[in-house]
Amino acid sequence: MGKRPLAIGMLLLAMAFLSVLVYAEEVATVDKPLALRNEAGWEVVFFDDFEGDTLDLTKWSCGYPWGATHNHRAYMSPDNVLVEDGLLRIKAENKRHPDAPKTIVHGGETFSLDYTSGVVTTKDKFEFTYGYVEARIKVPKTKGFWPAFWTLNSDGSWPPEIDIMEILTKEPDVLHTNYHYGESWANKGSFYQKTRLRDFSEDFHTFAVKWTASEMAWYVNGIMIGQKYYDRRWIAQSKDNYILINLAVGGWGGDPDDTTEWPAYYEIDWVRVWQRNVNDN
Repeated sequence: MGKRPLAIGMLLLAMAFLSVLVYAEEVATVDKPLALRNEAGWEVVFFDDFEGDTLDLTKWSCGYPWGATHNHRAYMSPDNVLVEDGLLRIKAENKRHPDAPKTIVHGGETFSLDYTSGVVTTKDKFEFTYGYVEARIKVPKTKGFWPAFWTLNSDGSWPPEIDIMEILTKEPDVLHTNYHYGESWANKGSFYQKTRLRDFSEDFHTFAVKWTASEMAWYVNGIMIGQKYYDRRWIAQSKDNYILINLAVGGWGGDPDDTTEWPAYYEIDWVRVWQRNVNDN
């Protein structure tokens, strides 16, 4: 191959790589919720700023809808879901919960349940189709944690799944966003983007997705990142979604090690959902 075709090939390869790995240095900071910019006809349909000292059980439930375990190594306890100082604080501890089974099997993989953490969801309390979903979040700093902000269909089907924010704390400057869709677990597609921005464990940042009938787009601090997803057929697969906020230990994020700091806290300042008339989507 000549030098010119090789150079063109390398350029095309680099462009393809950059379509899923986006670098940005300047991202605005949002201290409190702001109105959607240049958007008419939207209104807030769900909001919690976690004031007081108890979780609002009219809006949230503790635990996954299917139980206290999932695809990682922590047993999810309501005792590890705290509301204090105007924050939702999910606490991960380096200890085994007395109610935890020794192991679980998920997706053909066996996990030992050596840790305790927490999760909240809006299942059966707030569910929605289309909207702008956002939360102001600070993630733990050291290895072994997998904080996430995501949605699932209320009927229990999978796929679909909208991942608004996933961070593996071994790489706290990398944001993972995804839309899983398709006919079944074994026959699914994923619109995945990996965005390297800054160390998200150092401060609070706002993560969001705008979900309409025609597109999905992901945002950090009000700025769209990466590319949009446009396939209307598979976008329509998501409906009546509920919100999940969980702090996983191990799993995809990798296990804690001797450098991991305990306890770890996943802190959420507020969560908000905007919607407009579905006929406008």
